[in-house]
Amino acid sequence: MNKRYKQMGWAVVLALLAGGALFMTVAAEKTPPYVVAIRDTGDSHPQHVAVDPLSGYAYVLDQMNKVWIFQGTEITASLSIGNSPDIGVDPGRYVYITSREGNPVRVLVGTEQVGLVDLGVPTGAVAVLTTTHRAYVAVPTHPGCVRMLEGTTSNFPTITVGITPTAVAANPTTGLVYVVNYGDDTVSVIEGASVTKTVPVGHFPSFVAVNPANGYVYVTNSGDDTVSVLQRTTLVTTVSVGVEPGGIAVNPVSGRVYVVNGGSYIEPGSLSVLSGTTVITEVQIGTQPRAVDVNPQTGYIYVVGGRGVTGTVSVLSNTLVVETFLPVGHSPRDIAVNPATDLAYASLYKASGGKNVGQVVILGRTEASTQILDPDSATKTALLCAGVNGIPVLIKIPPHPVTETVTLLCTAWEPDTEPKYLFAGQGFFLKIYRQGVHQPGFRFQSPLTVGVGYSSTLPAGISQENLELRTGAPGEAWTLDGITFLAHDLPGHVFTTTLEHLPVFSQDGYALVAPRGNLYLPLVMRNH
Repeated sequence: MNKRYKQMGWAVVLALLAGGALFMTVAAEKTPPYVVAIRDTGDSHPQHVAVDPLSGYAYVLDQMNKVWIFQGTEITASLSIGNSPDIGVDPGRYVYITSREGNPVRVLVGTEQVGLVDLGVPTGAVAVLTTTHRAYVAVPTHPGCVRMLEGTTSNFPTITVGITPTAVAANPTTGLVYVVNYGDDTVSVIEGASVTKTVPVGHFPSFVAVNPANGYVYVTNSGDDTVSVLQRTTLVTTVSVGVEPGGIAVNPVSGRVYVVNGGSYIEPGSLSVLSGTTVITEVQIGTQPRAVDVNPQTGYIYVVGGRGVTGTVSVLSNTLVVETFLPVGHSPRDIAVNPATDLAYASLYKASGGKNVGQVVILGRTEASTQILDPDSATKTALLCAGVNGIPVLIKIPPHPVTETVTLLCTAWEPDTEPKYLFAGQGFFLKIYRQGVHQPGFRFQSPLTVGVGYSSTLPAGISQENLELRTGAPGEAWTLDGITFLAHDLPGHVFTTTLEHLPVFSQDGYALVAPRGNLYLPLVMRNH
């Protein structure tokens, strides 16, 4: 048995195993990225996302003049910022938020605004050269220019670039900054405070990214469905990709480059994969992919897209196998992954299920136990996984539980179940994946039996007699959907139920709870 279970309390484990011999799986492994939290941002329509891997903060700009600041899975602050098109991060130092309306550039440290820099003009894309800690801010006037900032200092020369600068990227290895000029199909290469060369590229260049490991620079050209590849100040090649290429993500460890192609109503969207100067493959991935990011530590590639209410988040391994495919809300706009925390943040224009609120979907990975469920299996099996604080959850699997081969995943979870329920210290996610695609609401051919172990010391206000297993998520209703009570072993501290199907929403899990007691005031009768 896995060493992890030696700390669980053998009395609980034996109580869970009571009732017959089973073939039991206890192996644990890191999960693919999955939804660990969804946070509402009100009537805000979130769009651009940026992360600071040193501070751990994630920043989400919305269309209602706010920035939402996350630490881990929680919203720690929100600030009014005006109509902002972009955000640039100098890790561990300053965060720069530009203004489409010509308001001052806002300078943040962590969750606090530390200054305003009034450039007197509308500002757009921004990137930070981390070796000098200078931010290069695009000014999309005619002619276009770039302004430099360092913190709240702005007394640097104005740099004239091409027409309508729309994207900026900086290479900390070479010290060069690349400005994409949408209006005249060029890239301005800046060294220090001056343009050293203007490089012609494809039609309607839109996005730019650099690989600091080999010096290649990648520019997507939405007007002719190409990617221009530069090295330092030289155009090396131009390659054809899918229809309407947009966002780019670079993995400097593997050298792979990922380009999302939005497609059209006739042509499907796709993901083009480059290595160096060569397109090595193209993968069909959902509809109308909008944004992509990659975690160089794990190799996972994150893609968001979809039209209307059919928004999706796709996660691919470094071998381009779809590990996770999640239906989410209305029109996901952007995604960014923090390689230090292994959390990814996806912005949703509007939530699913008719909720007229913006949302941020947070994906993460945990150590989990998994079990292959085979439709041809004629024997009972079981999956033993560690719940909160290592206290076990045992899933007993009947013969022929499914009609197709799938993977069952179990991992610990500590949700906030307030205000109606008190959390009893035990929670877990159960998820089914079919060929890497998450299956919300999966219904079993025969119900699973789940024995939920819990601590002999319950939180204040909770008694064993009041315990219930419910399904839900923080901020949402906690229900008994799909759950049927079976038994409660009070001396053994095991609560047993059957599960006919899993939760219908990606963020929902299971929690052992007790109803919060109601306060009844005495009724005073008055004669009139």
